[in-house]
Amino acid sequence: MPSDQWTEQETQLLKRAVRAVPSDLEKNDRWRQVAVLVGGGRGKKECYEYWKAINKAKAAPVVRRPPSPKEPEVRRPKAQTDRVKQRKAREEVLVVDIDDSPQRDEGKENDYSEDAFEEDISQQLERSAIGAATWRRDVGPGATLAHRRADAMPAYDERADERDSPRRPAYDDSDDEGRRDIKRRPRGSERSVSRDEAVSLRELLLGDAKRKPPSSWLKQGFRFCDDLEGCGYGLIQKQGGPCGVLAAVNAEAAAELVRHGDWTAPSSERRESALAKALARIVRRCCTSQKALICVPGEKPRVERSSSYTPDSVTECCRVWTVDIDEIETLFSYFIDDFMDNGCLPVLYSCLLSRTIEGVRSDGDESTSLLDRHGYANQCAVNLLLTGRATSNVFDGDKRMDDLILRGVSERSDVGFLTLLEAYQHCAVGRNFKAPRSRVWVVYSESHYSLLVGDPSRELDLHYWDGLANQDEVIRLSIDEDYYEGREVPNVNDSSLLIPPLDLVVRSLYPHAKVDWNGAEPIL
Repeated sequence: MPSDQWTEQETQLLKRAVRAVPSDLEKNDRWRQVAVLVGGGRGKKECYEYWKAINKAKAAPVVRRPPSPKEPEVRRPKAQTDRVKQRKAREEVLVVDIDDSPQRDEGKENDYSEDAFEEDISQQLERSAIGAATWRRDVGPGATLAHRRADAMPAYDERADERDSPRRPAYDDSDDEGRRDIKRRPRGSERSVSRDEAVSLRELLLGDAKRKPPSSWLKQGFRFCDDLEGCGYGLIQKQGGPCGVLAAVNAEAAAELVRHGDWTAPSSERRESALAKALARIVRRCCTSQKALICVPGEKPRVERSSSYTPDSVTECCRVWTVDIDEIETLFSYFIDDFMDNGCLPVLYSCLLSRTIEGVRSDGDESTSLLDRHGYANQCAVNLLLTGRATSNVFDGDKRMDDLILRGVSERSDVGFLTLLEAYQHCAVGRNFKAPRSRVWVVYSESHYSLLVGDPSRELDLHYWDGLANQDEVIRLSIDEDYYEGREVPNVNDSSLLIPPLDLVVRSLYPHAKVDWNGAEPIL
């Protein structure tokens, strides 16, 4: 963690960063880029508050001292002057991916295409994190952020420079996360959400654009659990309501963490990376073309109140990015802080826009809103997140009833879905959901969505996570899959048995199983 006190070096870096980053960028985006250039673990809010303090101090009256006598100018030999100019020219080469449309140097050869130019810049960034690091160490006052080809600059002789000027003290960036993990700005176009989009999204969500989403949806982001050892893969839910989206995103993120080993206690960097990959995978499944429409949380409302629309502080503030499907993960990685703060509703909107409004409406068996009257996501919304299609059912494939076609799950899913309703024979979940590619399942039980994660080291152990339950212990369920083979399975309708609902959910996977809670208190 950085110290609250700003050093002189950090102050100079902040001043230069503010001059360098364009002031016409969206406020959130601009100060994120300033924070990257300052480095040292300083966040965008910290940089913004300190810059305000600097400006306030400037406004105070200043007592000016008389100027000191001017010292005679020391003229350098011409050869030394040329080398110094050469060094300064080199220091102004900043490979920082700030703008989507970099300007090429004048006089560049005509066959140097835009694609080749973009590829050149990407390779420089991927080779090393020299962009912000070079800027912080070497840039002088007045430099501008620009993309330039490194091979277009004259050669630089460090040994000659050392003979003419003292060496700068080395910059200690051993703990500089900004330098080691510079995130590339996504390639694509950005615009404000339109009035028609805002109205259509709210009508699809709630049936009426004049109705606002429940407050629990407007304040929910994607934050992982830090308070319970062994549950570092779990997302925290603040209030009831958005559990369907939280559980679906959590399932994808947990599946990604399990693939990389230490999934119960991953590092912050690993969790953020897994979250970006999870969100990208969810939106990519919804795309109907090679382009995705992604809603990024914003601050300034762009759609005003009208007779057909009531503002909710989230929908009308969204910034809509149009990107190639290969850039989706880059976008979520770049804006991961915004989605962790307040990304639940924008992620659902991104799926709706990428699938198209008409596509979502035609997926279901009937035209209904995606949130029920209690503010919970219905099966169409959850299926959209898990499969990319807003179908209404959980069985495999489609079924015909007279002239009506009921649409289910067309192929094996990446993460699965189980429900308590199957234990009471209200529905039958198909194999496409029961046997997913990853042993992770979203669980629907008693009007709430939660999570089951298969332990990769114990085939018949399942970890249970409920982001709303304030869990105070790790819940690990051990399955004896043949325990009731040849024995009478407890009757689900016998209320005197007090069978935990989660046991019944597990039996939809293993019909003759007995569940051991390993000392944890069973959830009744």
